[in-house]
Amino acid sequence: DNGMDVQQSGDWDDWRQGECLLPALVGKFYDQQSYTDVSFQLADGSSVQAHKLMLAITSPVFEGMFFGPLADRNLREVRVEDVKPTGFKRLIHFIYNSRCLSWKIEDPEEWWHILEAANKYMNTRLVEQVERRLREIAKRDSGKGVILRHLTMANRCGFDTGVKTVFMNSVIKNTSKLITTDQWSQLDEVAIMRIYDQEFLAATEGELYMGAKQWCLRNTSTEADALKMFLDKFVHRIIPEYMSQRDFLCCVANDAFLAQVDVFRDWTIKIMVRNAADNTIRGSYRPMRILQFYFNA
Repeated sequence: DNGMDVQQSGDWDDWRQGECLLPALVGKFYDQQSYTDVSFQLADGSSVQAHKLMLAITSPVFEGMFFGPLADRNLREVRVEDVKPTGFKRLIHFIYNSRCLSWKIEDPEEWWHILEAANKYMNTRLVEQVERRLREIAKRDSGKGVILRHLTMANRCGFDTGVKTVFMNSVIKNTSKLITTDQWSQLDEVAIMRIYDQEFLAATEGELYMGAKQWCLRNTSTEADALKMFLDKFVHRIIPEYMSQRDFLCCVANDAFLAQVDVFRDWTIKIMVRNAADNTIRGSYRPMRILQFYFNA
């Protein structure tokens, strides 16, 4: 603005050198816990020490907490109970190091705890980087059971994020594979209900029946309770008109799970009348829906 050419004056190189050194210097103070002026007490009993000014620079929530009009300037200790400790610690680490894509995180839940903390404290840079990493995971692990664990966490988080749809789309396109994984029966009720409410799933109605029966048996103590749960939650979500006769014989009629209820008779009639083709996946009878789904994806 004052007309000085910083590149020709040499000040530009000095400034660039300082910009590179600053994160390392600040990170050193954090690693050594030097000159910290606030302590966060986390729900698991652990604590994190940090610098108010550094936190305020990166988060309007921290800025208001420490330097806002109603802030207590003598505040030295803060209890954090509304986000998971692992997520909060990663948030603080990111503030001092500005990197998350190099983190080696094996537990899917931890990524969502980090995203929760980043949203809570409005650190948009961390939100963007975590969402980018989750999209990479959804693409890399497509068809694997870990996708179902991510979907469960996505449904549990109480904030809006477009990455939720990424994992649901992955499940929609790989349903048949995912039903056979151990993680299928570990889905929570909200997640599995949302899956079965989808108009397009890459699985036959027979496979969807088996997946629902398997989930009910895993989440109840007796077969009678599993049947009651199936009739209550899943029977109206299975579309027998689009179940092939082969699927009906192989998946439904080969055991006694539904044999004692009227549903078995009703399904038999509908399946014999409709006579759907083998390997008919849900949505194939709505071709425009399939086209729209892939176009949007």
